[in-house]
Amino acid sequence: MAEANPEKRYWDSSAFLARIKREPDRADVCKAIIDDAKAGRCVLFTSMITLTEVVKPRRGTAPVGKETEDEIVAFFRNDFIKLVPVDYLIATRARRLIWDFPWLSARDAIHIATAMQIGVAVIEHYDDDDIGKVGERIERDKLTGFPEIRHPKWTGQIEMPLPEIEIVTLPPLATALPSESEPSAKRPDAEGTPPVDAGPAPEQREKPA
Repeated sequence: MAEANPEKRYWDSSAFLARIKREPDRADVCKAIIDDAKAGRCVLFTSMITLTEVVKPRRGTAPVGKETEDEIVAFFRNDFIKLVPVDYLIATRARRLIWDFPWLSARDAIHIATAMQIGVAVIEHYDDDDIGKVGERIERDKLTGFPEIRHPKWTGQIEMPLPEIEIVTLPPLATALPSESEPSAKRPDAEGTPPVDAGPAPEQREKPA
């Protein structure tokens, strides 16, 4: 069931690639987060440039095979993924981020600027050489005004099946009361205590000889 206020996360291309390429120790976490997004528990934002980066994120790396084109196109058409275009404000903010963090590439600066512009609280990535260093600097220098920068983190819970409960049918309780025809000595009194047998009536007792 979709939540009224689903969590908003920003993913750079490395997080999407971890799922598309089934990277060990990463793909399962990303899939769990994507499943949450499908269920309406969170929303994933990313820049339009991810549509290009997801094929070849870094110089010197081999591009993802062309046979994944249909999968990539279908994946980014999901409603739980929000693609954000690069506008004037985002481009300007990205340029200023490069002055503050000189090691940042232009595309990584655009990712951070996009997340800041739309106001998400978390940026998730697997790019420790660029975006990861920004996160370390923010934490070390206690810089404010930035989202939390971290690796993808699934915060859900595994649904455990409920144990089967065996229903035991108890025998019916004995509710029958003694009938009025039974001797009164055998029936309990009002307080539940059987009356004491006082013996024969005085006139029926034997007289002494």
